[in-house]
Amino acid sequence: MQPEHSNKYYLRLECDNGLFIGQKLDISVKNDPLRPTLTPSTLKVEEGTSVSLKCSAPAPCLSHPPTLTWTPSLGHSQETLEENQDKTKVKTSVVTFTASHLHHRQEISCTAVYNKQDGSTESSVITSLTADISYSPKHTTVSVSPSGPVPVDSTVTLTCSSTANPAVRNYTWYRADGGQETFIGTGRVLNIKASEVSGPFFCKAENDLGAGRSNISQIDVQYSPKHTTVSVSPSGPVPEDSTVTLTCSSTANPAVRNYTWYRADGGQETFIGTGRVLNIKASEVSGPFFCKAENDLGAGRSNISQIDVQYSPKHTTVSVSPSGPVPEDSTVTLTCSSTANPAVRNYTWYRDDGDQKTFIGTGPVLNIKASEVSGPFFCKAENDLGAGRSNISQIDVQYSPKHTTVSVSPSGPVPEDSTVTLTCSSTANPAVRNYICYRADGGQETFIGTGPVLNIKASEVSGPFFCKAENDLGAGRSNISQIDVQYSPKHTTVSVSPSGPVPEDSNVTLTCSSTANPAVRNYTWYRADGGQETFIGTGPVLNIKASEVSGPFFCKAENDLGAGQSNISQIDVQYSPKHTTVSVSPSGPVPEDSNVTLTCSSTANPAVRNYTWYRADGGQETFIGTGPVLNIKASEVSGPFFCKAENDLGAGRSHISQIDVQFAPQILFSSDCTKTADQLNCSCETVGKPSPTLQWYLDGLPFNHSDKFAISNKPLNETSLRSIITVNQPQWRNLSTLFCRSSNSVGSATQRFYVYSVEPQTSAQSHDQVKMTVSIIIVVALLVVVCALLLVIRAQKTRHNLPKGTVVVSELLTSGEGNEVPNTTEDDIYVNASVLRQEDVAHPAAVSEPNNGDSPSSGPNNAEGADKNSEKKNEGGSDVVYASVDWKSKSKKKKKEEDAVDMDQPGSSYLEEERCMVGGMSRNYVSNAMEMGSLYDNVEPRNVKREVECEYAQVQFKKKSEKK
Repeated sequence: MQPEHSNKYYLRLECDNGLFIGQKLDISVKNDPLRPTLTPSTLKVEEGTSVSLKCSAPAPCLSHPPTLTWTPSLGHSQETLEENQDKTKVKTSVVTFTASHLHHRQEISCTAVYNKQDGSTESSVITSLTADISYSPKHTTVSVSPSGPVPVDSTVTLTCSSTANPAVRNYTWYRADGGQETFIGTGRVLNIKASEVSGPFFCKAENDLGAGRSNISQIDVQYSPKHTTVSVSPSGPVPEDSTVTLTCSSTANPAVRNYTWYRADGGQETFIGTGRVLNIKASEVSGPFFCKAENDLGAGRSNISQIDVQYSPKHTTVSVSPSGPVPEDSTVTLTCSSTANPAVRNYTWYRDDGDQKTFIGTGPVLNIKASEVSGPFFCKAENDLGAGRSNISQIDVQYSPKHTTVSVSPSGPVPEDSTVTLTCSSTANPAVRNYICYRADGGQETFIGTGPVLNIKASEVSGPFFCKAENDLGAGRSNISQIDVQYSPKHTTVSVSPSGPVPEDSNVTLTCSSTANPAVRNYTWYRADGGQETFIGTGPVLNIKASEVSGPFFCKAENDLGAGQSNISQIDVQYSPKHTTVSVSPSGPVPEDSNVTLTCSSTANPAVRNYTWYRADGGQETFIGTGPVLNIKASEVSGPFFCKAENDLGAGRSHISQIDVQFAPQILFSSDCTKTADQLNCSCETVGKPSPTLQWYLDGLPFNHSDKFAISNKPLNETSLRSIITVNQPQWRNLSTLFCRSSNSVGSATQRFYVYSVEPQTSAQSHDQVKMTVSIIIVVALLVVVCALLLVIRAQKTRHNLPKGTVVVSELLTSGEGNEVPNTTEDDIYVNASVLRQEDVAHPAAVSEPNNGDSPSSGPNNAEGADKNSEKKNEGGSDVVYASVDWKSKSKKKKKEEDAVDMDQPGSSYLEEERCMVGGMSRNYVSNAMEMGSLYDNVEPRNVKREVECEYAQVQFKKKSEKK
């Protein structure tokens, strides 16, 4: 329905009988609903009261009740839906809060929002009230006019502001004097002298409910310094030499910027210093003084102050009456004067007798015999703070010399070589004109010298002496004096018992003697170890082992003045050699062919007469040489060695020494190849120092462990290494160029292994087996012939008498010696080739080479000296292998570096052998071509010394293509 639908409406009910019933209904439609009701309708409470406001709004449509909202949000509200007595519905909301001054004059409203049934825009109605909250004064503040700094005598306006309900009825002003509040005035606005509120102040506002207080305020009241005062520390009397602290205090705004101190000297101001605090000597301000404080507005001056500066007597003087010379027995009047604060209370008179002050009398005036003050005198004035002394005065009292004394400087004991000063003192007037010193030698006086002061050697007056003083009136004589002349120990000597040579382990008695004053108090014994003194013992007599003083020694005697040292002594302590040591030059690793110098050192008495060198070969000592210095090949002392030193009493032996001799690698003759049914094992053994490394080569290229070649390396000791290569049978054909190479930092060596494989014989050749036996017999017969020849050559060789100890080892010949002429005819050795086919042969050949980076290589070289070659073939067509043997004589040493022999042709082998002396043993024969390897196995690696005359055999296997 809309507002325009407001009208009177009638309801009529018609019946069949013609009757009807009618009813009138007034409907009023309005745009806005009724306003909500607030209970209570007004709010007037004190601050802090708990308030509950209730808002009620009609709810004509229960399905759409109104929503009630409080503005502002005062706290938690609780809503309910109630029913009136007339059955109408009403929605209520009650909010509860505590009244605060912040709620005063605040409009509190309740808004009811209705949602229309047709879904159109909602309608809202509001009912509000204004809160009247009573509270005590709050936000109390003070304002000052004018603001900022103000002169001390100006008027300022203070205004106190505060909020309160009911309104403030009283304003009161206070000055905050520390913890005390001093009343200033009343009223919201207060006009007052700035000087009255120069300190902190505040205002208080009051109404019926309480009071509010402003924060502390302060006016910047500016004024020139005032209340300027001086304080002195310490207060009261102070000594004149003490320091006093003067403090100038003043109140001022702005603050005092200058403090100045003055002394009031009559009508004149004398500047003393500046600063608020002045530390100054009391004597500088002993008169009246004051301080002045200044700021930008003016200056303030303190009252005159004065310090009670107290001081001991000063300006003390003596006057004598009568003045001038006086006889010794006459009377004189002495007067003492002095200034002091407090006043002098004692006057005392003294005679100045040198270092001694002799009392004469007391009082400011003294009448005394002239003889009593004939010497220098003075007076002393005393008060509570100290004393003042006059200058030395003297009366010219005349008399003959008296009180004659002798003083010695230095006093007391004096060193004998020092100079002493003898001073003869005497009082006389007129003055002494002669001073004479005498030595009292028994009843005789021996003249020493003249003069009041005599500088003389202490040794010249070590006996009694005195002095005599003379003037025109007479003479005076001193008492007898004597000087205690002291000296450090001298004439210090050492005696030894027994004298002469003594065994090292015997006891000797050492005695130290010396003269000294005061007496010697310490005797100390030392051994003179070069520039160092080694303590041995103490006491004038020392019993000691001779070995402990075998070197130079001395004794030292000490007293309070010094020490005396004896001459260096030495006991002839005899002992066998000891501390025997060996030194090697050069030190460290040395090449095996180099020379080393061995030096044997030992201490002995009598001196060492024999030095002998030995090599420690296990439990055996092998003689090397003699002499303290031995120049020798490093290879001769590569093992442990020592030296022995001998004298008449015994021998001393050094510790075992060893030289680190380094040599190039050598491949041992034990290196060879062995085979089984399906494997070939080649072993390469090498020795060298530093420890060498081994590398295998095939066709000139290095190779390592793989699935085709099994390589294992095993160190035998610090210098030896063994490498084993294992090859399966199918690979034998490819090993004709198999090398092993050993190298270290000194050099390298290469071993080539000749491995040949003969093709398996066919069935057509099986009939040659019978004839192979004949071939073997022929080969054996030829070898017997070779052995016979070697025996003949050996018999001739023994005539050459090789030097003892010469070691000659065999070595492979190279193709470079083809210029040598054979000395025997060539012999042929035949063997049936079928025998060789039954078992493959591996022939090792060793080649030494210098240390270089080249890989082993080979090339075709023909064996020298083969002056006749022929071929044979047996009846069955079988191949026959034969060997030609050439005997040759060496005319010169072979080169140290030789080329490897090339034997790349299948079915062939090459081997050379020298016939030389090896350790005194001659190799007489070669039983067969393969026995050479076993001969090499027995030769240990060592330095090779080749003889000029050597004989060797060259054996060459050849394949016969036809019968000779």
